[in-house]
Amino acid sequence: VNFLSPAKLSTVLPDVAPHFLSAVERWISTRGPVDLSLESTSLTFKVIMTVLFGKNFASQHAAQLHSMFHEFTKGLFSLHLYVPGTTFYAAFCARRRIEKIVEMAIAAQRAARANNY
Repeated sequence: VNFLSPAKLSTVLPDVAPHFLSAVERWISTRGPVDLSLESTSLTFKVIMTVLFGKNFASQHAAQLHSMFHEFTKGLFSLHLYVPGTTFYAAFCARRRIEKIVEMAIAAQRAARANNY
């Protein structure tokens, strides 16, 4: 599926727009500097979850997934040493945990759709 096609974007933008609006409102109301690294990671996570699972995605694992996603993104720009204790190793482990949770969520969605048909 091409997530950047005009047809897909036209269906996703109404669901994603509130995330951008709330982020910008939060940044405007913040007195002092805004940690753009953390904020962009948080916004990216919300957009990805909305695109993949819909606007009503309310997983019991959402907070845990967000934490793992942040850990994963930190490791993307670290020295790629697959050694326990390094940022890259932690990111790799977080990626595996994310994959398991997302696979379970996809399986649950497929099962729900199969039951509705």
